[in-house]
Amino acid sequence: MTTTIPCLPTATAALLALMLLSGCSRPKTTSETGTPPGAVAQVGDRIITADQLERKLAERSNRRSAPLLSAAEREAALDELVQFEALLAGARQAGWHTNAELVASFHRTLVARFKEQQLAQLRTTAPTEAEIGTFYEQHPAQFTTPARLRGAVLLLETSQKATLEKQAEAAGKAAEVREQAVKETASTPHFGSLAQRHSIDRATRYTGGDFGVLTAGEIEGRYGTALAKALEALSAPAEISPVIETPLGLGFVKLIERQPETRRPLAQVRDAIARQLAQAKQVQAERDFLAATKSKVEIRINRPLLESIPLPTRNEEPPSLPGAQANTRNNSL
Repeated sequence: MTTTIPCLPTATAALLALMLLSGCSRPKTTSETGTPPGAVAQVGDRIITADQLERKLAERSNRRSAPLLSAAEREAALDELVQFEALLAGARQAGWHTNAELVASFHRTLVARFKEQQLAQLRTTAPTEAEIGTFYEQHPAQFTTPARLRGAVLLLETSQKATLEKQAEAAGKAAEVREQAVKETASTPHFGSLAQRHSIDRATRYTGGDFGVLTAGEIEGRYGTALAKALEALSAPAEISPVIETPLGLGFVKLIERQPETRRPLAQVRDAIARQLAQAKQVQAERDFLAATKSKVEIRINRPLLESIPLPTRNEEPPSLPGAQANTRNNSL
């Protein structure tokens, strides 16, 4: 007759596997009461010790407000232990202790608990001031804010496929708008209403062309190399670049503000560096522990067999829509 063993939750399965695998040797001598010396009870070939019963009574006492337990509760505690051992015996008789899934679950729990306990015992030294200072000097970019520019842009629509006459007309209009911007530069830090009337840049036309504070690379990524370099070339706020041809159209930029590169002082970032170094030491200690664990056992790998095992392929088909299978069944009826 085949015994079917249902799937259990991982924690329950691991605990049961632990109890099943631990076993207990049959006592060779018994006392006058029929139980082995020191045993409160015997269930099959397993014994229940006084220590086990005392721990069970302590558990019951901790769950109650009154610290004193009655003799009846002591009997109940013993009955709970006896019931557990009887169930355990039944599980072993049914072959659960050889179930591969339970054994694997037990092994996973055993490894996890062992690793957790061993790593908790690892002792790493706190980072020294010299280590913190060295890290600060060797990683300047981590604590440095790059130079940034705040500017305004005004782009006018044009087409490279336009006739020479149309291109000249667009260039003339761009020059006129720039000239007007130069006249109004003292009244506004950006391009004001000129951007709203003429700029095709939707992101900035209603903010006077002001695109905020960006690095040179960010400006280049948004508006192209020519405008980014033109803005960098401006030396003082309110300066306006010449009209420049870009892939986005004819345009020019205005410098609003320069923010130089700044580096946070060591005192400001010391604690963050200390935490980073402490974490790095802990990670390295864990790597060393795992390497040492592997070095204590002989490991052999069958490379030909390993490389012959096929790798699973991902199913690239999109998931079916909800109800699709139901519709397919209905259509087939």
